Amino acid sequence: MGNSLKIVLDKEYILYIMIYIQYILFCCIKEQNTLGKPYEQRADG
Repeated sequence: MGNSLKIVLDKEYILYIMIYIQYILFCCIKEQNTLGKPYEQRADG
């Protein structure tokens, strides 16, 4: 019982970690897109 319960908790924990990582990556990409465009324009100009 104890091991199966731990496995279930681990699965939910991993799921939350994956969602959290995707959220962080989304925010990082969003920031890079907003910050990156002016730098690219400066480099071109």
